[in-house]
Parts: sequence; structure tokens; C-alpha cells
Amino acid sequence: MLSACRPTGFSVGAIPFGDLLAYCDTFGIHSLSEKEDFIKIIQGLDYVFLTSADKKGGER
Repeated sequence: MLSACRPTGFSVGAIPFGDLLAYCDTFGIHSLSEKEDFIKIIQGLDYVFLTSADKKGGER
């Protein structure tokens, strides 16, 4: 669901912070500490995804 929020252009971008917050609000993550944990986890996973996507793009 969140991956569809990515900006695209010459390469795939990171999931925007505002979309992470909107996801939290939509799915009932209201506690500040839970939001922080969720966002840190998703941003960490997103970094791994983007790093992998970047490496694959350079292998052409």
C-alpha cells in the first residue's frame, strides 16, 4: 500500500513521511512512540529496498 505512494522519475524515491503519518492515522496508530517505532521500521526497510533497487538499476 505504501509503496504506491513513492515518487517516481528517473529512479524510485523513498516513501514520503506524510504518507507514513497518514497510514498511522488510518490504521489506528495514535501513540507517538508507536508512530516513531513504525516510521523507523518502515524507513529502514525502505532504505534496504531503495539500495537494492539502485544496485539493480546499475547492472544494465
